[in-house]
Amino acid sequence: MKIFITGGAGFIGSNLANYLVNQGSKVWVIDNLSNGKKENLDEKVTFIGGDLTGFQLGYFDEVKPEVVFHLAAQTSGVLSFKKPYDDMYSHVVDTFIMLQESLKHKVKHFIYTSSTTVYGDCGGCEIDRETSTYPQTYYATGKLAAEKYVQFFNTQGLSTTIYRLPNVYGPMQNLDNMDQGMVSIFLKYFLDGGPIMVKGGLDRERDFIYIDDVVNELISCILHSNCFGKIFNLVTGNSYSVLELIGILGKTLDRKEYTIQIEGGTPGDQYKVKFADGGRKDFINLNEGIKRMVEYYVPNMRK
Repeated sequence: MKIFITGGAGFIGSNLANYLVNQGSKVWVIDNLSNGKKENLDEKVTFIGGDLTGFQLGYFDEVKPEVVFHLAAQTSGVLSFKKPYDDMYSHVVDTFIMLQESLKHKVKHFIYTSSTTVYGDCGGCEIDRETSTYPQTYYATGKLAAEKYVQFFNTQGLSTTIYRLPNVYGPMQNLDNMDQGMVSIFLKYFLDGGPIMVKGGLDRERDFIYIDDVVNELISCILHSNCFGKIFNLVTGNSYSVLELIGILGKTLDRKEYTIQIEGGTPGDQYKVKFADGGRKDFINLNEGIKRMVEYYVPNMRK
């Protein structure tokens, strides 16, 4: 199978690309390396460096992909306030370009990764796919706008699927990016030996999903018609507070003493996120997922 992944050198994209290519698929990725790393990719993956704005150069004429995973985008709600135009362009314009090219080249399945931040903050209510969206950052607004284009192109003959992702964590996450990824940010503070800096309250709650579960779900949807035209919350259904997360990291790293420093919150930050759907028993729980992530970054922690 021929598969094209945008943002394929990033955290989710590289894990997805490497799995697919080792299962026998032919995989091409495009990435501008703003947050990804080429060395994350298996040597069997074909890498294309660059932005999606130059996509009309004819990549699909040569590749003729059957499936497109569109993952490329600016990934931080915080940074979206600093560069709102760039954020909008990365979500809306780049997604539109990919949709047009995919429809033109008769791609069989277009899979888009959105974010559960499109729901905004509903004050701790249980969220499902029927919950109204109320984005409260430029980032979440861009994701929702892109979703609308994906849904429109589905009516035009392009089979599409949208996955809304919560906090994804695991190996090959960029620990140097301190603006995105709650687990990776706190792990970086621990590994650096300094205080754990927390923006906002310790009682905030999130749904954390391990990268392998995300990859497996995305792959299970390839060419399956029961996924076409639908939106899924790809979540565990379990919520943990920031304090609980830090505690699990500390215990896994065998750090009995550490300092937590509370800073001001971030604009548009969700308070408590709880999903009514999800909770599959075969999903990796947070304790086991963090253990695997720590063993990846700290090999001497393996037992």
